[in-house]
Parts: sequence; structure tokens; C-alpha cells
Amino acid sequence: MTKKTLLTNFSALTALQVVHYLVPLIVLPYLVRVIGPEKFGIVSFAQAIAYYFALIPDMGTGLYAPREIALIKSDRDSLARFVTGILSIKCIALLLSLAAYALLIHAVPQFRAEIWVFVFSAGFIVGEGFIPVWFFQGIEKMVNITIGVFIIRVLALALILTFIRSPGDYIYVPLINSGALIFGTLLLWLLVFFREGVQLMGAGAGAMKKMVRESIPLFVSNTASNLNAGINIIVMGFLASDLVLGYYAAAERLVKVGMGLLTQVSTVFYPHISRLVNDSRETGVAAMKKGFVAGMLLSIPATVFVVSYAEVIAAVVLGTAFPGSVAPLRILGALFLVTGLATILGVQVLLPLGKRQRYMRPVIIGFVCQFVLAFLLIPPFGETGAALAYVLGQTVVVFLIIRAVRKLSLGGILRSAEARLASLAAGLGAFSLASRAMALDSLVSIGAFCLLYVALVVMLRIIDVRDWSIAA
Repeated sequence: MTKKTLLTNFSALTALQVVHYLVPLIVLPYLVRVIGPEKFGIVSFAQAIAYYFALIPDMGTGLYAPREIALIKSDRDSLARFVTGILSIKCIALLLSLAAYALLIHAVPQFRAEIWVFVFSAGFIVGEGFIPVWFFQGIEKMVNITIGVFIIRVLALALILTFIRSPGDYIYVPLINSGALIFGTLLLWLLVFFREGVQLMGAGAGAMKKMVRESIPLFVSNTASNLNAGINIIVMGFLASDLVLGYYAAAERLVKVGMGLLTQVSTVFYPHISRLVNDSRETGVAAMKKGFVAGMLLSIPATVFVVSYAEVIAAVVLGTAFPGSVAPLRILGALFLVTGLATILGVQVLLPLGKRQRYMRPVIIGFVCQFVLAFLLIPPFGETGAALAYVLGQTVVVFLIIRAVRKLSLGGILRSAEARLASLAAGLGAFSLASRAMALDSLVSIGAFCLLYVALVVMLRIIDVRDWSIAA
């Protein structure tokens, strides 16, 4: 992959995440004012439940398939058989997932009380489980996904603004979101079959067994990782009021906007590093170092910014209806650094080296810790306790992943541009403290923060502006 292709894919993925998360944030203040914070909490609860069931048809392909496709994309027959095998596995898993979801709705009285919200949310399982991000990531044409997600989000935005007009309309929010997702997913598969010329071919039972066997560890780790991201909403759905749940869900959604952008560094570098490591370990490690620095260039300022300007972010994006979102938003701001570091080291270092078990173990342990902490902290501290449980659980994950990387004698990756990154963090942190002490106007302070960030990156030579290369 050339530098131009890498930059193009990163730009496309960044645009994808902006559209994927920013459009819902545009409609969020409108939606809350129409349906109210409590109903927003109910909708978030149902979407969180459905999201977990969508992980079943995903089957870990988001991590497994791109690497495999990157290695065989020039062989049209092998590519066709691989895609057919993945689709066949997904179809079987989808039937099992929908059946389990239906049984759960029937068994839980709290779900039956909001039956239509949960039924309409089932469409998310279909759409999210089948959207072919993994295919376009593997062939390194992420622009197609950007276009597809743009259609999905803009369509959902238009329909919500048109049809959600009263509090009772909250039940149609998941129907609109699911319908738009399925529509966009179908369009993307048309691109796979007609523009990319992929034909369905018999994959063979042996090949499918191999796919399942190799993707299962990633499926487990991916499921655990996503449970870490959403278990708080589930626990709060049972232990807290809908209002408190709405406060926390809004703060978490805001943070996920930035987290989605951050993870694109790893998403872009993953197939690139996998191929380099396959050719030369030394070249692959050099790419890992650059990927680490690129990720930290986003993680460090994001953490300082959210922690420093949580009140402003909540007021501008959420409005006055979410005063309880400020405290959890400030705490969750630490995730940009903590989860960002874990994602970078896990996806860009451990997975390309084939160390799937070493990546999976920390994620599962972190989930268990967060799950226990959520039950302990949410009842007494509400939305703040949920945010603390999330950050502490992810801290365990990053500690264990760092230890795994060092055991592979790759601790040098962590020291990439170490002094420069530390200086960047210190400079931004000192400015934020000084601006609060001087009570600077929020807009002036934010503008100065952004200018300082650019200036520090250039002065510290973390990025060489002569050829736009990243220090390592």
C-alpha cells in the first residue's frame, strides 16, 4: 500500500466516522426535545440490546476478513469463495441470533412493556451484521463504505425530522434507523457484486470450518470488547431510571463520535501492517511505530479537550436538557487515551503478528472488571458511577495489553517519539489549566487550544511538514 493509498483510506474512514456519528448528534437535540429524556433512555436501552445480538452474525469478520482478503484479493476465484463462505456463515448465525433475540423479548417483562421498540430494533441486527465494511477494508477501497454510510445516515436523519413529531413517535425511531441501515447495506452489496465483480461460488465445508475456527477467537474478543462499550447501558436499564440512563447514554454517544474517528488509525493500518509483517518483520515493526504515533496524535488532544471543555460540549451539542451528562462526559474523556492505546497496540501490533489469544485475554478480563464495577458503582453514583466503571475496566485492558507487547520484545513501539508526545500532552494540559484559572471565554480558549495543538505538533517535529511524514 502506498502512502497515498494509506492517506486516502484514512481520509475515507475518517469521513465515514464523521457521518456515522455526527449525523445522529445533529438530530439528537431535536429528538430529545420531541420525545423527552426518558423516552430517549428507552430507545438507547433497546438499541444496546440489539447491538449485542448483531455481534453474532458479525462472527468476528471485522477483524478476521480484512487481513485474509488483503492477502488473496488478486485471486478472483479465491476471493469469491471466501466472500461466499463468510456470507453463508453469517446467514446461519443471523437465524440463531434473531431466534435468541425473540425469546429474550418474550421472557423479560420490561422488554415486553416496550415491545415495538425492541421489535423495530431487530432490524439493526440484520443490517449491522451484514454491512460489508470488512470487504472494502480488505481490498482497500474504503471510499465505498463512506458513500454507503453517508446514504444511511442522511436517510435516517431526513426520516426522523419528517416523521418524529410527538412523544408517542419514539417507537418509530429504531424502525427508521434500522430501515435506513438495511437499505444502505443492500446498496453496498450491489457494489460488491456488480462494481467489484465478486461472484458467489461454492466455498466448501472444509474452507468454511477453517473460517469459523480462525474467526472464533476474534469473535469472542470482539464480543467482549463491544460488551465493554455497552454493558453500562444494559445495567443502567435495569438498575437506574430512564432519565439517568438518558443522561449517561448521551454522554457515551458524544465520546463515541471521537472514539470512532480515533479507531480509524488502527483500521487503516491493520491490513497494511499485516501484509508488511508477512513480508518482513522489521518493516512491519517500523510501520507499527508510525501507527502508534499517529494514534497518539489523536488520543492525547482528544482526552485533554473533552476533560477540559465538557460543559461547553454538553451545552452546545445536547442543550439544556442534559445537565446530568457533564460529569460522565468529563470522566469518559479519559477513554480517548486509555481505549485508544489499547486499540492501537491490540489491532496494530498483536493481531498482525497473529497473537489473537494475547489480544483476547485482556479484553475479556477488562469486561469482567467493568461488569462487576458497574453493578457496584451505578446504584450509588448513577451516571457518574457508570462512567467510572467504564474507564477503570478499560484501564485494566490497556495495562494487560502493554504487558503482552513487552513480552514480545516490542516495548520499543511504546517509546516511539516518547519525549515529543509527552511534551505535547504537557503543553496542552498546562494551557487548559491556565485558561480555566484566567476564566477565558470558552470560544477563545477552544480556538487557542486548537492553534496550540497544531503549533506543538510542528515545533516538536512529530510531523515533518516537508514531506508530511510521522516521527517514529
